[in-house]
Amino acid sequence: MNKKVILTLMAALMFTGTTYASTQEQIVTEVQDVAFEALDVNQDSAISKEEAAASEALQLGFESADANQDEKLDAAEYAAIMTPLAEEK
Repeated sequence: MNKKVILTLMAALMFTGTTYASTQEQIVTEVQDVAFEALDVNQDSAISKEEAAASEALQLGFESADANQDEKLDAAEYAAIMTPLAEEK
């Protein structure tokens, strides 16, 4: 095989891998956004301990996820705990 063909194939494979990883991250983010909105029953842009009770995993990790200790999770705190859980699956 000629070098140009090999380099073209390698570039295509690298691009495909990058696109796939980017797509996975985007899907995880979108799913997290939808889940956050569903858990935020009162739509105050935060998940309270009461609202977190709807998710066993979230309820178990609530204290450690609440970085600023205000007894509610904002979107960033929610993502910080849920992203590692999504990557485990």
